[in-house]
Formats: sequence, structure tokens, C-alpha cells
Amino acid sequence: MLLRIQHERHGLAEETRFAADDYHQKHGLNEVRYNKLQEHAIVMHPAPVNRGVEYKAI
Repeated sequence: MLLRIQHERHGLAEETRFAADDYHQKHGLNEVRYNKLQEHAIVMHPAPVNRGVEYKAI
């Protein structure tokens, strides 16, 4: 299950320090991680999606 970044819970100072690329590299679903999933795996996300952060096009 992917979790979304809750921008509405962060203050302006925290938002300016947030780096989407760093977050994605550490926690996001990318092609390498996707390929490690079992064939019958289901990817769930609570929405709304922050495209390019929690996952990138695969």
C-alpha cells in the first residue's frame, strides 16, 4: 500500500524543505520496486495521488 504525502498537514516552512525527488527515491514506487512485486500483487493508494512523488509512470 502506498501512502500519500499530506501537504495540508505541513506548514509552509516544512513544505519549502520538502523535496519530491528525494521522497520518491526513498519511498516511492518505481520500476525497480514494481518489478519485485509478485505477479498477482495489488497496488493500493488512498488518493489523491501526488503524481511523480509517490509513484512515477511505469
